[in-house]
Amino acid sequence: MHGLTGTIPATLGLLTELTGLDLRGNSFTGHVPDALAQLTQLQGLWLNHNDHLTGTIPTSLCELTSWTVGIWVDCELIECACDVCECA
Repeated sequence: MHGLTGTIPATLGLLTELTGLDLRGNSFTGHVPDALAQLTQLQGLWLNHNDHLTGTIPTSLCELTSWTVGIWVDCELIECACDVCECA
């Protein structure tokens, strides 16, 4: 556990050169922000082991073409229709 709490900040979308974003093992709440789709270099996104995240992975995030690792989620909590989603 990393101990981060609250919502995932939409301002993370300003870090446009990120290729990986590991947010697993925290206590984030709420939804995955659409602003993460601004991370056009993103190859991997780990959201698993956040027991209070809910909702759906934004379609705009699914449409990024940079994925090589994919999006890791807890599929019983977050709906993901992306081809790049993996259940963890």
